[in-house]
Amino acid sequence: MSPDLSPDRSPRSSLLARWPWAAGALVLAVFLVLLAVRMDWIPRAFKPAGIQVGQAGGLVERDLWMSILQNGRKIGYTHRVTESSPDGWIVREDVSMRINTMGYPQSLTFHTVGDLYPDLTLKAFRFDLQSSLFRFSARGLVDGDTLIVASGLPGEEKTSRLPLQSAPRLSAGILEAVWAAKLKEGERLTFQVFDPVAMGQRPVTVIAGGREIVKIQGVRHKARKFDVDFMGARQTAWIGENGDVLKEAGVLGISLERTTRELALEGHASDASADLTEPNLALNGDRQRVEDNVVTILKETLTPTRQADHAYLVKGAYLGSDPFIQSDDRRILAQAREIVAPEVPDYIKILKIVYWVFRNIEKKPVLSVPNALDTLENRVGDCNEHAVLVAALGRASGIPTVVEAGLVYQRGRFYYHAWNAFYIREWGKWVTADAVFNQVPADVTHLRLVRGDMDRQMDLLGLIGRLRLEILSAS
Repeated sequence: MSPDLSPDRSPRSSLLARWPWAAGALVLAVFLVLLAVRMDWIPRAFKPAGIQVGQAGGLVERDLWMSILQNGRKIGYTHRVTESSPDGWIVREDVSMRINTMGYPQSLTFHTVGDLYPDLTLKAFRFDLQSSLFRFSARGLVDGDTLIVASGLPGEEKTSRLPLQSAPRLSAGILEAVWAAKLKEGERLTFQVFDPVAMGQRPVTVIAGGREIVKIQGVRHKARKFDVDFMGARQTAWIGENGDVLKEAGVLGISLERTTRELALEGHASDASADLTEPNLALNGDRQRVEDNVVTILKETLTPTRQADHAYLVKGAYLGSDPFIQSDDRRILAQAREIVAPEVPDYIKILKIVYWVFRNIEKKPVLSVPNALDTLENRVGDCNEHAVLVAALGRASGIPTVVEAGLVYQRGRFYYHAWNAFYIREWGKWVTADAVFNQVPADVTHLRLVRGDMDRQMDLLGLIGRLRLEILSAS
């Protein structure tokens, strides 16, 4: 029997090593980041369709096709062209997929162009993502230790300057570089990869394994196994004796196999994919506390506190705009002014903003990189779209606002979910809010795992398939 976790109860939960039940609503932003990285990791060689006319540093020119499978069912294809240029290498990739998210089949396409230096580090890139309802575009240029990125729709692009930890790479070419390094079994290499979906630089570690035999379209191939670790999410690639990647498999049941152009373009399953349903966690602080591997969650009250709680807050934090939370855009500012008057107390603003988003945004999963402006204009989205729009409206109203993501208990099980937290300065406290359910504060079934801007959801990747949650008590 499922425990009674009504909003006025306080569950104490134990986080263990594995999660034995399927998540119903995987945070879509995390899925898109993981998927984009998967598409780019594969050099994708197939001799009947490929060309190899020159080589430098392990990279060769190719014209390659791969089938994308989920649990053995074809759901799309990817086509990559790698060619030399006077100053290095150009990599172009097109990905076409049909994905099922919570019962809604949707089309999804990626187009990426990377301009690489001879050592395969990034010089410039262009990226475009298109789903049934949304589009996200970005282009960037490396300038010393800074990446200058313009993102948004044509004519409405916003420019950001992102500091770089080291010379960045696109994930294209990583396995070629590893192969050229001739790693021995057990040796590893780590690369700082720039991901255009998350707009950030993340480490990718490749670990060399032993030799195995893999079957591709019924043909046996000698291969070398490599494990790829991205934010705790493990994937495996098998590379043939001549450096061709033959196959890759990983989380979410997604795999890629080399093929011909004709087979890649053949129709895939009409019902689309199956439902797609230790990181830096923010388990401790505010209404949550952790002791002896047990998390206790207490519901906030809409009253001032005796002692200000400044956790997760520094001066000016969570008031600014970014490519996903465009709080300084004139349309966001105008909508915020329409919802709330500037002279009302912050807690009244919070109630009005959350209720307006709850009433005006259709609750439907969409394949997109969630951003507030698109959500405001399209008036549709899942929890991620609700959360970024609430964050933008809150910041536009002068209230520090963050996105929180973790688990929520609904219909007898826990689901991945995203919501918000506001800092009420006159009360000196954070208050959670969920616009999907019109809750201020959010009920205690919301277990926070990460907090911050949208890029923090990347930290959830390492939990997929590894988290187990046990409810110890509710009162």
